[in-house]
Amino acid sequence: MPMLTISRGIYVIGGPEISYTYDAYSYMVKIGNEYVIIDAGTGLGFANMLSNILELGIDIRRNIRYVILTHCHVDHAGGAYMFYKLGLPIVMHEADAEAVRTGNTSRTASDMLNISFIPSPVTISLRKDKELNVNGSSITIIHTPGHTPGSISIYFQVFGKNIVAIGDLLGVLRKEWFSNGEEWRKSIEKILALDFDIVLSGHFYERKNPKEIFYSALEHGPTWIN
Repeated sequence: MPMLTISRGIYVIGGPEISYTYDAYSYMVKIGNEYVIIDAGTGLGFANMLSNILELGIDIRRNIRYVILTHCHVDHAGGAYMFYKLGLPIVMHEADAEAVRTGNTSRTASDMLNISFIPSPVTISLRKDKELNVNGSSITIIHTPGHTPGSISIYFQVFGKNIVAIGDLLGVLRKEWFSNGEEWRKSIEKILALDFDIVLSGHFYERKNPKEIFYSALEHGPTWIN
């Protein structure tokens, strides 16, 4: 299936019905004349993702500024090495970066999904919340641990709409991933303090009443799995 357009300048270039069955959603967003990719899928659907990028007439090395990984799990970060080979900088939080660099099977959930993880260098390893410049505009990287220790969210504006990309912030927790329920709650409250119109998650995207999903999550509490 070809890519989807969520809103002006916001594209879904990968996902279960787009690139590969076990890929989380990967997004490409246009900021000025440059693009940022959020999450890289498993790598098994990389050819389809690449085709979707090229369909937009983008010069990959010239027009794509960053590939930002929301966390280390294989459905989000398994394709990082493919993008790195194209010369694109890989950005993520240092608390999850080592798992990507080494391909740790437990931390990346590749053992649970039975998918091989190709280790990838991480170009920019963040230690705290950070502003990144893209074409003269700032995007904000926010540390939102809980699902994993190095989970991040990305807050930015595209054509007048405020967007927050949250990876699997609202996903399940597991001890093998070093998940933390208390940090999960604090991270959700951190996101609720923002003003946003659209939520881009690893497994859904929301345009109508986007804050309600966060309030509902807090009400029901985190879901732990073995």
